[in-house]
Parts: sequence; C-alpha cells; structure tokens
Amino acid sequence: MISLRTSTARGPRRGSTAVPGRVAQPALGQCEHEHTRRWSRTASGYDGSLLVFPQYSWGHPAVLKNALGFLYAEWRDKPASVASCGNRVAAQLRRVLQGLHMHIIDQNLKLVVTDEDKDE
Repeated sequence: MISLRTSTARGPRRGSTAVPGRVAQPALGQCEHEHTRRWSRTASGYDGSLLVFPQYSWGHPAVLKNALGFLYAEWRDKPASVASCGNRVAAQLRRVLQGLHMHIIDQNLKLVVTDEDKDE
C-alpha cells in the first residue's frame, strides 16, 4: 500500500551560523534552526519520495535542490522517483538523488502538458 502525502513543510533557509566563521552542517545532524529541524523530522517520516516538480531553464528548481541537499541521513537508502515535464531535468535530479544515496526507481513519470490542458 502506498500512502501519498504532500509536504507543505518549509524547507531550510539560509541564516546565521551557531559558531561565527563556522557553517553548521544540517546533513550531519547539525541543525541550528528550528525550521531545519522540522524539515528533518518531516523528511525522516517518509518511506520514499515521488518528486513532482516543474522545469526551470532546463533544470530543477533551486528550492528543491536546497531542500534535498540540506539533509542527507533523512534521504539515504530510501526509494525515490521523479515526475517532471522533461527527460533532461529528470536526469539531472536523478544524479542529485544518487549523490544522496537514494535508491532510484528506474521508471520515471513524464508529464506532458498540451494546449488543450491549459486554462483560458
């Protein structure tokens, strides 16, 4: 059984570091801000991820990369798949997910939007 959840949790934002001159590393569990700790708890609760996102200038949105890259242990060894409007952007994000040591599901969804699908 698959349970689909949409995350509305705010991902991490850039901010001050706890130690001047030293950057906290949330990927290593060094979460300085409460919003990052909340994001970590949210991501930890997922059994896997289906990432649905738009394509911006032939790439994935920076906010998605930031939300993924700010954590590591929360994603490691979990299954993931990608749904996007382009194969190129899906391939880019798959490389990011591989870097996070996620188990990539080979079959990705490709979203196609035609003129008939657009609102007038």
